[in-house]
Amino acid sequence: MRVFLSLFFLMLFGFAGIAQQETKNKSSKESKVGSLKKAEKAIKEDNPTETAVQYTNLGNQYAAGKQYTVSNTYYQRALNIYKDLKDNDKQAEILRKIAINNEALNNIPLATSYFSQAQDKATNVQERQLNSNDLSRVQNNTNASKQADFLNDNIRILEESNKREEVAQTYQQRAKLSLANKDTLAAISDLKKAAKTSTNDDIKKDAATKLAFIYAATDSLKTAIKILEESSEKAYNIKDWDNYFDLQQKLSDYYFKENNTEKAMQSLEASLQKAYELSNTKWVSALNNKLYSYYLQSGNTVKANEYAQIFMQRAWNLVNNDSLLMQNKIFGEISQRISLLEKEKETQTVLYKKSKKFNTVLLILLSVLFLAVLAIFFTLKRLKKKNLQVQLQSLRREMNPHFVFNSLNSVNQFIASNDEIAANNYLTKYATLMRNVMNASNKDFVALHGEKEALQHYISLEHLRFEDQFQFKITIDENLDHNQTKVPNMLLQPFIENAIWHGLRYKKDKGLLSVSIQKNNDRIEAVIEDNGIGVEASKAIKTVHQQTYDSRGIKNTMERMETLNKLYNCAIAYRTEVLNTADNSGTRVIISWKN
Repeated sequence: MRVFLSLFFLMLFGFAGIAQQETKNKSSKESKVGSLKKAEKAIKEDNPTETAVQYTNLGNQYAAGKQYTVSNTYYQRALNIYKDLKDNDKQAEILRKIAINNEALNNIPLATSYFSQAQDKATNVQERQLNSNDLSRVQNNTNASKQADFLNDNIRILEESNKREEVAQTYQQRAKLSLANKDTLAAISDLKKAAKTSTNDDIKKDAATKLAFIYAATDSLKTAIKILEESSEKAYNIKDWDNYFDLQQKLSDYYFKENNTEKAMQSLEASLQKAYELSNTKWVSALNNKLYSYYLQSGNTVKANEYAQIFMQRAWNLVNNDSLLMQNKIFGEISQRISLLEKEKETQTVLYKKSKKFNTVLLILLSVLFLAVLAIFFTLKRLKKKNLQVQLQSLRREMNPHFVFNSLNSVNQFIASNDEIAANNYLTKYATLMRNVMNASNKDFVALHGEKEALQHYISLEHLRFEDQFQFKITIDENLDHNQTKVPNMLLQPFIENAIWHGLRYKKDKGLLSVSIQKNNDRIEAVIEDNGIGVEASKAIKTVHQQTYDSRGIKNTMERMETLNKLYNCAIAYRTEVLNTADNSGTRVIISWKN
């Protein structure tokens, strides 16, 4: 039982961590989206200065989240713009930011290079001195005394410039240096100054956590606990739940270290209930696992199993209500794993009553089996998708023998009647159409402009074949982007063929074929309309061969729709309408799909 539950918590914790990583930066993510939209607008308006500002904002936000590599990509974009604008001060500012990021990544050669470039570009005396100090500092990273001198001078300069956040960061740098030199008092002093100076919650929390660690390491547990309690309360008040749960978990460790088991358990249980309330899968799993492990290690298996059972009972609702786990792939994986684990739990509960030793061995074997089943499941899923893709490709590549043979007969007729110009014209259009078909044969969707071109060629061929028996027009919604809008490859052609061959072909006077593609809310809608003889009249004059061919063509088209819907969830649908109910003449076919 112990092995099973440990495996359960470990596996769920891993999946929950994926979702929670997004929670940590939720507010900043919203801010990033805003900056990116502003950057896009600025680019459209040809405003390079505003574009650079927003790129810098994005770089700052990623740097605050310690995503230094991504941050540098945006800083570099801003830097390139400022180079074009020949703005040396802004270049110096960005170069310094990139240098600081590289130092955080422990890439000292790059940090040295960028600090040097920043110093060269800066026109402000103070900025030049800051970069000069940092350049010398990273170059003397083995000389603690010199590093301290440079940091002290930087603090002075930054305070004079009223750059509070950089002052706070420099205090943290100096604290780190003091700790390396085992000067804990100096480190404590600087961390307190960093927390007091900064207005950034992340910097304050980071400084508080480091302070608590120092106090705990120097046997000042009460002070460490007080600091974490204050930080935890602040995190709770501002609803910074990831920091709150992290601080509460650290607090419980310190409570245990202080032998205050009751308070540790209270802290963990209160946090667990809050995590359940928020449907925070990661922290429910982590806190529940910690409580479960504590009771298991203390010999209270009944209480440990109680936590496990509660978790199992609430797991479905927990996952279902976690907004960050609502992504189809993650949700499906977790749902499948929970279902399988529940079945395994039932099996192992029965076996546990017979023999603890036997049950332990069996649980290990079942865990291995579970992983194997899971591997098979996903393998089969991938194979199913691949088979659908192959099936779709096969259906799409089926050439229309009726069209091919009739095309060749048409060419033969043109040649027989010595109409070489018509024959050449027909063959040119036919070759162009076939080339387009072959080029797109491996694509499930094509751009609107490509589909329009292919339909234009196809209808033109049919128009030549039937000697101007009908007119045609193709209309495209002006609001549709011809490059971005996607159309299922060769899906419209069979319906157009039906309109020509079974509606317009037998019409006594000249008919009209209309094809329109427009946007309808969140769907794309294609309407194929003809004023031909109608469905009923067409059925009456069809030969047995034609009826068999139509059946095969319709079946092929239906299978393609079904397969596309399974693969891409594009919800392709179609319906047929009779235009003139009086004489049942004319047909409208409407095909629609998600864009």
